[in-house]
Amino acid sequence: MKILRKLYYVSGLAISFFVFFLVVSANRIYANDGIDGSFNVREFGASGDGNTLDSKYIQAAIDSCYRSGGGIVFFPAGRYLTGSILLKSNVFLEIGSGATILGSTSISDYKDSNFIYAEGAKNIGIIGSGFINGQGDSFWKGKERPYLRPRFVIYFHDCENVTIKDINIRNAPRFSIYLRGCDIVRVDGISIINDRDAPNTDGIDPSGSSNVFISDCYISTGDDAICLKSDDAKSVTSNVVVSNCILETDDSAIKCGTASWGIIRNSTFNNVVIKNSRYGIALFMKDGGKYENLKFSNILLQTETAEFAKPGRYSFPIFMDIEKRTEGSPLGQIKNISFDNINIETYNGNCLFLGQPDDEIKDVVMNDITMKVLKRIDYSKRHKPRGTRTLENVASNDYAYVSSHLTFAYVNGLTIRNFNIKDDDPDTDFERYSFWGKDMENVLIDGMKTEQIIKNKSYPTMELIDGRDVIIRDCEPDSNKAGFLGIEGRDSHNIKLIDNDLTGTSKDVILGGGASKGAVHVWNREGKK
Repeated sequence: MKILRKLYYVSGLAISFFVFFLVVSANRIYANDGIDGSFNVREFGASGDGNTLDSKYIQAAIDSCYRSGGGIVFFPAGRYLTGSILLKSNVFLEIGSGATILGSTSISDYKDSNFIYAEGAKNIGIIGSGFINGQGDSFWKGKERPYLRPRFVIYFHDCENVTIKDINIRNAPRFSIYLRGCDIVRVDGISIINDRDAPNTDGIDPSGSSNVFISDCYISTGDDAICLKSDDAKSVTSNVVVSNCILETDDSAIKCGTASWGIIRNSTFNNVVIKNSRYGIALFMKDGGKYENLKFSNILLQTETAEFAKPGRYSFPIFMDIEKRTEGSPLGQIKNISFDNINIETYNGNCLFLGQPDDEIKDVVMNDITMKVLKRIDYSKRHKPRGTRTLENVASNDYAYVSSHLTFAYVNGLTIRNFNIKDDDPDTDFERYSFWGKDMENVLIDGMKTEQIIKNKSYPTMELIDGRDVIIRDCEPDSNKAGFLGIEGRDSHNIKLIDNDLTGTSKDVILGGGASKGAVHVWNREGKK
């Protein structure tokens, strides 16, 4: 029995020492202080005082780590002033708690306008709970264009297996994260905060990159929050998954373009909160490329409120446009785009979808969408957004002036199911159509409901100009003295109204502008024709 007790005591003591060893090891790993594979930048000469330029010491730590086969270059608490940093294969930067990497305010300290960058590297990353501060306002605030400034905070080109996790980016001089030609990228749990007035300070831009996962991020910035691009005709941006993010911006929260020479396809955007943004979701096609198979779902979308709206500027919860950047540019394509379970609140904006007579937007699906409009304003002098400062406000397919909650032109294949519009403006000015469409075909509008504090007197609920093969079914317009559906154009044909609740509406159909009686067929809910 005594022997058993001794064995029990010895084994218990051994277990206690083993647990103690695990705890100490875990703490050392967490701190990355002196463990194998960790290279502390201070041990290579970095001062971390925020005043001394530490570039060469940080690069020495990276180079040593790379020559050793890879590992972690660790930044303990401190402020590390630096210019360009070249990251290499199998090397991770870990910015520890209390540590900040400060971008130099002298452009001469940057190589090719890059801050933290990598070219053709594999298995790289930037992790940790610390900060990267680009000190961007020193390059643009109080200065005139063109700004001489670093182009990127983080720039990875032709890299594979990239991780950016938990870091905090502040005050970027221009683009925050640019991923060009990369494959297998994980951006997880980071925050990006830039001045709302800071020009070109995009959040995350994948261009020609594939298999990109962006999740659990908070981005508040002066330009596009997440922007997919294709920089040349061979560029393909595909398999991008964005989920569980909160986005706020002075421009587009989620955007494709304007760089659109190649292909952007097969990507999803899910569980996203958009707030105080000029454009919620925007697709700018200008350079002859192709956008296809893009899905937007489970999104709370708020355009900029009265607090942020600037005089003479308009917002667009959803915007989609095909045009030429220059007279010689080819027309591009937009097709197979879906929107599901979107809750929109807009102060003064509307949704605008613009194809071209020779190049229609194709196959758009909108399911289960609620749009709350707080303020109607005068659209008569409004122009569509161009997405770049270099283009004037003149375009052949510009129907931004139409006073409508939903405006479509040159669209082939549109399905709308369960779209509820709540017009909460008590002002009697600037009536709006709920839906306005020009040169559309193969359209199904099933279950659109409109609620208005002030009822229309002049505009019908819907207006179609040269609509073809259109079904409008199970809709519930608010009472309207001007009628339900206006039809214009000699090319209008095969328009069917089926089982709509037109109680309180003066007329089912108003014909004008060359439209014939035979273009439309009406069945009300009582089965009468």
